[in-house]
Amino acid sequence: MKRVLIPSTFTADEKNRFLRDYKIGMIARACATFGVNEVIVYFDKDPMFESHGLGKHIIKVLKYLRTPPYLRKYLFPLERELSTVGVVHPVIMPSHAPEFFGLRVREGYAVSDGLVDLGFNKKSRVSGARKGSVVTVNLDNMSIVKPRDYMGYDCSYFNKPLNKLMDSIDGVMIGTSKYGSNIKSVKLPVNNYNLIFGSAYRGLKELGVLNKCNLVINAVPNQLVKTVRTEEAIFYTLAVINVLK
Repeated sequence: MKRVLIPSTFTADEKNRFLRDYKIGMIARACATFGVNEVIVYFDKDPMFESHGLGKHIIKVLKYLRTPPYLRKYLFPLERELSTVGVVHPVIMPSHAPEFFGLRVREGYAVSDGLVDLGFNKKSRVSGARKGSVVTVNLDNMSIVKPRDYMGYDCSYFNKPLNKLMDSIDGVMIGTSKYGSNIKSVKLPVNNYNLIFGSAYRGLKELGVLNKCNLVINAVPNQLVKTVRTEEAIFYTLAVINVLK
């Protein structure tokens, strides 16, 4: 299990809705590229912003991008909140085009009992599918299965602060900070870890959780810019871990 933990204020420094969604799209691309299993957005209280609303919007966009395009019409009714998501670069992950990744499973929506839209020209007969459910179907025998291969990330919103989230999940806690150790000098876990990121306004030191981390790493030692943005840090960190593991 690989998780990425980001604050609800991740997009708070962007006033433009298009740029906000673009930044969320960068998170989606990074997590899909490096096979992150789950993205959790934690509540980061800030008197200047409606942090819960920001966090829930991040989750909505991440879920939209994770969903196969042919299923979005069922799961995401037309609404203004998603009207700017078109600025995001396409994210073609296994859930969107499983055949490209050599998978013989496909996600579908049951339009009625036993009849599933799998993105083909015709609806498919799948025994056991209940109307209104999203199912994963084995294309060889048209049966409902649990996906065993990576199809894309899950995502959820945690409406409490980061320290509470860290107490509620398992795995190695890896904090990311400019105060951390050079990523090349530490032994990184192969799996079952949580990568924890702060916001543009509060790093993990300011959030008071550095002492709760098993490791604190710096993926950009000797950086020659004043600040590394969260979406950049996620890409950098996942890329380096992918090479070092």
